[in-house]
Amino acid sequence: MSSYEEKKKHSFELGVKAINLLVKEGAAVLYRTVFDKTKEFDPEGKGIHPNTIRKNKELQSYFLPYITAKAPKPRYGSHIATENDFDAFNQI
Repeated sequence: MSSYEEKKKHSFELGVKAINLLVKEGAAVLYRTVFDKTKEFDPEGKGIHPNTIRKNKELQSYFLPYITAKAPKPRYGSHIATENDFDAFNQI
C-alpha cells in the first residue's frame, strides 16, 4: 500500500470516528467540528483538515448525510424595502 493510500485510509478512519461521536453526542456535524474532533483521535494531534473531508470521496459520501446545515447569514443591503418599512419610518 502506498503512502498516499495509507494517509487516505487514516483520514477516513479518523473522520468516521469523529462523525460517529458527534452524532452520538448530538453535536453539530460540520466541517469545522469534524476537524476539531479528529484532533482528539489523531496520535499526532493534527486531525484532518476540512478540505480533506471535501477531497476524500469516501469520507465526503459518509459525511454528507450527517451534515448539520447552518442558516446563511444575512448580507448587508439584501433587504428589499416594503410599504410597511416606509410606514414604520414615517412614524419616527
